[in-house]
Amino acid sequence: RKPIYTSAASKSAAAKAKAAAPGSKDGAGADSSTSAPLQRVLLDSFHALYRVSRACKSTHVFFGLFTCCLRDAMFAISESHWDAEKARLEKRGMPSADVEKVRKRFFLRRTPRQIPNPSELRLAIDAVIAEFSLIAHDDELGPLFTEKVQKELDNLLSHVDKGCLSDPDLVMYYRDINGKLLSLRGSSGLEGFHKHLRRLINGARLSPAVLDAIIIDFIHRWNIKAAVKNGGHFDFGHYDMLMVEELMSILTITHRQDPKYRKYFKLLEQGADVNEIAASAAGGSKGKSKGKG
Repeated sequence: RKPIYTSAASKSAAAKAKAAAPGSKDGAGADSSTSAPLQRVLLDSFHALYRVSRACKSTHVFFGLFTCCLRDAMFAISESHWDAEKARLEKRGMPSADVEKVRKRFFLRRTPRQIPNPSELRLAIDAVIAEFSLIAHDDELGPLFTEKVQKELDNLLSHVDKGCLSDPDLVMYYRDINGKLLSLRGSSGLEGFHKHLRRLINGARLSPAVLDAIIIDFIHRWNIKAAVKNGGHFDFGHYDMLMVEELMSILTITHRQDPKYRKYFKLLEQGADVNEIAASAAGGSKGKSKGKG
């Protein structure tokens, strides 16, 4: 498997592992799987920018503008996607003058952004730093780039040169959900899951079996909601997946003349939706269980 980014240290470690593999000159007898090249762990872009913004004085007059420019330098916007979105608005009948007045936030939700390769990213960030080095000076607060900020910027640029921030090739960080792009970057979803999980249990005395059942039910409902919201899955309006699987088995039957399933196919021919069929199937199963009792 081809590595995404391989540093000098990773190459050195891979060379040592390869030398220790069986059949090598060193002959250490190590497992052959250790000879695979090591992959670089990419730095989270949010935390990389957060380290710089945390070092700046938030009360500085140029603080907000600098952080926005630094963010735009890191996340490059595709001009082709931007122009295509404008053309789509004009095709819907919006005048060109009104299209130019549309806020940037609207386009950011609909156009993918990418962290460019190390050389392009370095040039973009250097341009922002050079611009604010000349103008970012306040008489009361002093310069924006203090010694602490400069240290964080140097640290950021070192990661940029090593390729720790650039997006890997052939990796898509966005998903199209009903015309809007959902970013897959960051860990906000995972942190939100942990927040709700901590709030789930309020009691101090619970048996392990009850606690396990509550957590499993919470994870089950969370996954279904996430699949509907972010994955484009169909919303059945409930969480009973056994009923959905039973319905799917009914719909895949080729013999429509079977008397046990004829009414469900009749509902489909009449244009009924899946929820109505599921409700009908649930009602039929309840009636059968009462009859058996």
